Amino acid sequence: MKKSHLLIILAAFAIVVYAVLAYPFLAKSIEIKDKCGSVYGNVLHSVADQDNCESRCIIQCVELGYKKSEFTFTSGGEGCNSCACICRKALWN
Repeated sequence: MKKSHLLIILAAFAIVVYAVLAYPFLAKSIEIKDKCGSVYGNVLHSVADQDNCESRCIIQCVELGYKKSEFTFTSGGEGCNSCACICRKALWN
């Protein structure tokens, strides 16, 4: 095997190892607080549904300079809802 092939293989391996080790550290968790309350017998939410949670997560991640986001929405029923975001930086731009 030529030295140039070996160098290419080692470089590719180093990139894969870097990606696997660095990826978890390129994430940030955010909890978006739902401000909820009862008005005339109806519960009103600032984070009303899954679409609203997703939109707010995307906005928060972009504001922090992150590219990707994942979110989890949990309906609180009569109580407040829960919206959790995980923002991730891209390994390469």
